[in-house]
Amino acid sequence: MLEKTFGERVRLFRALKNLTQGQLADMLDISRHHMGCLERGESGPSFGLIRKLCTLLQVHPASLFLSSDQEPEYPEESQVDTSPLQQIPFMSGHGTWNISIPNGPETWSRQLWQTLGYSTSREPSLGLFLKHVHQESRQAFEAFYRQLASGSIPPPESFWITRRDAVQRKIQARGDIIKGPGSSSPLACLSLLDITEWLEMQHHLMYNQNHLQNAVLQKTRALSRAVEETRQELELRKAAQEFAREQQEKMESILNNMDDGVWSASWPDMDILFISPSLSGIFGYSTAELQKNNNLWFQAIHSEDRHIVEKSLLDLPREKRKSLEYRIVRPDGEIRWINDRHWLILDPSTGTPVRVDGLTVDITQRLQIRRQLAESEEKFRSLTLNAPVGIAMHEIVLNPHGDPVDYIFLDVNPAFETQTGLKPSEVLGRRASQVLPGIENTSILSFFGQVVSSGDPMDFEFYSSPLQRFYMVHAYKISHRRFAAVFIDITSQKQMEQALGESERRYRGLVESQNDLIVRVDTDNRLTYVNDTYCRTFGRTREELMGKSFTPLVHQDDIQATLQAMEGLKVPPHRIQVQQRAMTVDGWRWIFWEDNAVLDEHGHIVEIQGVGRDITELKSRQVLLQSIFQASQDVSFVVTQNMPHSGDIILEFSPGAENLFGYSREEVLGKPVAMLHDPADIPRFPDIHRTLKENQPWRDKVNLVRRDGSTFPSLFTVYPFEYDGKDSTLGVSIDISELEQARKILEKTAITDHLTGLMNRSRFDQLMEEEWRRAKRGGHCLSILMLDIDNFKQFNDFYGHIQGDKCLQRIAGILSACLMRAGDVLARYGGEEFIALLPDTPLQSAVVVAEKMRMSVENLGMPNTGSQAGSFVTVSAGVASSCPFPGMSRQGLIHQADMMLYKAKSLGRNTVAWQ
Repeated sequence: MLEKTFGERVRLFRALKNLTQGQLADMLDISRHHMGCLERGESGPSFGLIRKLCTLLQVHPASLFLSSDQEPEYPEESQVDTSPLQQIPFMSGHGTWNISIPNGPETWSRQLWQTLGYSTSREPSLGLFLKHVHQESRQAFEAFYRQLASGSIPPPESFWITRRDAVQRKIQARGDIIKGPGSSSPLACLSLLDITEWLEMQHHLMYNQNHLQNAVLQKTRALSRAVEETRQELELRKAAQEFAREQQEKMESILNNMDDGVWSASWPDMDILFISPSLSGIFGYSTAELQKNNNLWFQAIHSEDRHIVEKSLLDLPREKRKSLEYRIVRPDGEIRWINDRHWLILDPSTGTPVRVDGLTVDITQRLQIRRQLAESEEKFRSLTLNAPVGIAMHEIVLNPHGDPVDYIFLDVNPAFETQTGLKPSEVLGRRASQVLPGIENTSILSFFGQVVSSGDPMDFEFYSSPLQRFYMVHAYKISHRRFAAVFIDITSQKQMEQALGESERRYRGLVESQNDLIVRVDTDNRLTYVNDTYCRTFGRTREELMGKSFTPLVHQDDIQATLQAMEGLKVPPHRIQVQQRAMTVDGWRWIFWEDNAVLDEHGHIVEIQGVGRDITELKSRQVLLQSIFQASQDVSFVVTQNMPHSGDIILEFSPGAENLFGYSREEVLGKPVAMLHDPADIPRFPDIHRTLKENQPWRDKVNLVRRDGSTFPSLFTVYPFEYDGKDSTLGVSIDISELEQARKILEKTAITDHLTGLMNRSRFDQLMEEEWRRAKRGGHCLSILMLDIDNFKQFNDFYGHIQGDKCLQRIAGILSACLMRAGDVLARYGGEEFIALLPDTPLQSAVVVAEKMRMSVENLGMPNTGSQAGSFVTVSAGVASSCPFPGMSRQGLIHQADMMLYKAKSLGRNTVAWQ
């Protein structure tokens, strides 16, 4: 109870610090009177004493009381400011504690001993006093004591102590430093004031005042509530007015800055009540003009559209809300389209219309964009429908992990059926896996997935097994999960490439007479048989190879691909083809293998038989061909239209055309298409137009001109085409520059012996035919020289095939050097045989040339240990000469030269024989 009353009225104690000595005395009188009232059983001091107390404290009497229905609120003891007690004279129960500074004797007064509950004095000490101080205050008191003992006056502090009889008391400690006259040592004086009764007195004084406050505060409380309610109502009104003002400012700001016009008019007179500033920008009249003349807005409506507005206003009472589009004519004559939405506002009490509110939006630009989009879509649709390439729209199908697993046909153009053989009714709305079974396991799904996920277009080649066709595909993203695929059938090109490859393989087998590599391998990839060619190719004996795996001979990067390909031997037709690099005696070479699996009666593989062929040179040519076809993927599409006086004018120019010609689309639109053609091809234009009039495409090779003036050959196809509703033409151009270059390379390869660089037998036969006809027409003679290296088989057996090839190359060079005229030709006729054609040359001159060749080879001094004609490499030659006459053929002349060669060999070799 003491702790609660101690903090009951903290604000009274805070006022005490400003009282004078006399005022404190009056305060004590009031306190004593209060204590007397308590002893007599009275309720407390009179109201006059309370007023006097309030005057001293400078507070209103009402502040001393609490509501009778409230519990007193007692402050914490730590919140009570007891500093005013410093000015109150010691009443009773105070003691002193004197300390001589420094380290002098200490003395306690009798009152201090009594305060601690001792009847007799003892030896004073800090430790004895600290035993009576509460545990939580000991450290603070000890600091207070140390500071005073050191000669510094600490501020007053209050502490709780426990007397010897266990009674708890509150004391206030104050310190001072006293220096007596003639004293050398100052004296620290510690005064301890027992303020327990003072605190209890203040508690009773404040607590009993609660019984007096009811009558004083009854009306004050009611008045305060009324005043507070009035204040709150005024604040609410002020806040509502402020909110309404802010909302009005916001609305005005919105209306002033929005592009759309807001208006309000009376009903049914349609007198303008309000218009936003933006409405004047739409109609072209100022706000003042529109507000002054109510009919001005109606007069601005286009004469052809006024009936629409009039009908809308007539229907408004029934429909309550209308939205319509119509044209207006601004003062400057400009016509604009607007969207006008308006609605009736009804009187809440009567339900009758009182005004019309509306929102006007300028939609001129929106309609223009809409028309442009429609025109663009129509052009794109026309281009798509008439394009010769297949175009299909798809939607990708993803699994829960986001990986592509299929795609759906959404739309296709007419050329789709031409390119694929599939009718639109067979594919639209269906999955690709349903239309083309097995396509979900091909790479095309991965390509389409990359296009949809990345948004980047992609070009690639694809072979469709169900359709058995090759396609060049250009895919690009349209929207979320949707993409388009533009494709063209390149099967014929691929077949041409394969035919070229097959022709090359046949040619190599014909002219090279090279044996194939033949092996047999068990199921563990160990060699069980190799032929001699295999041993020579890899420079190892049969014993070194048998029972060993073939993989160490394969390039590290090709081993895994080879083993994976061999897995195909486990399924019908148990035959595979694989290409790999292998380390031979000539270094890394490309080997083409055709492998077949040998099965037992249970269908299990027991052995693999393989035939290999060196395709290194073919591989290099295939790389060249591949680059050519890659270049031909850039296809140009140019739409033109024949104008009466301007000729063929360019209407559309595709991105492929930009890449091919170097012009941008903007540079060529509206220009004559002749700027893209070689002037030598311009006279062919009438022929093109005649073909197109028959509704047939025109195809041929032409020369086109790039922006930099350079020309290039092109495979040019022109189709009749409808563009923008008019007859036009679509020109498709493919740059065949690299293809032409490849053709020349292949032509040269077809007439050249790859080992010696001489003309091959096929080309020689052609020239022989031409020269024979020329000699027949001119009546002059031809001479043929047939030469053969003596004992060349023994040379190969002794020195090896590699040295044999080098020998052929050196002799080819020596023989070519012996021909001095431009018209003389030398060819490798087969194996170690050579043949020379000497036009306009009699027999005697031909013999001289043959002898020169023989001596040049002999003088070369190339060793030939196995030769029967000497210790060096030599040649034998047969010469035949004839003028064409009835009954004589070119084959007969060659036969005569071959007979003379046989004669030279029978004469001992290293000699020349002639007819």
